[in-house]
Amino acid sequence: MRHLMAYEQWDVAIVPFPFVNSLKSKPRPVLVLSNASFNLQTGHYIAAMITSSSQNPWAGDTEIKNIEEAGLNKPSLVRLKLFTMDERIVKRKIGRLSNNDVVNVRSSMNSHISI
Repeated sequence: MRHLMAYEQWDVAIVPFPFVNSLKSKPRPVLVLSNASFNLQTGHYIAAMITSSSQNPWAGDTEIKNIEEAGLNKPSLVRLKLFTMDERIVKRKIGRLSNNDVVNVRSSMNSHISI
């Protein structure tokens, strides 16, 4: 089944994240990691969490240096908390990682996931 692909690899998008033990959610930024082929074939995206919190750092946290191009309003990190999401839950695109930030995220992923 073919799907519409509104978002591309390295886009920063907003999705509703649920609170633990609650039915409520809050809009949060994510980084789309999957490529166009996967996105079109499945109607899903593989994504990484983006957080402005530097508390409780994770291995692989990667600072987004160009927050303006990414559409973020405060210093943020790509955190290697990865997940798959249905394309229907994505609210909107807010930006895209700069080329330098893409290089840094790729390097971090290669160091920590080694696929």
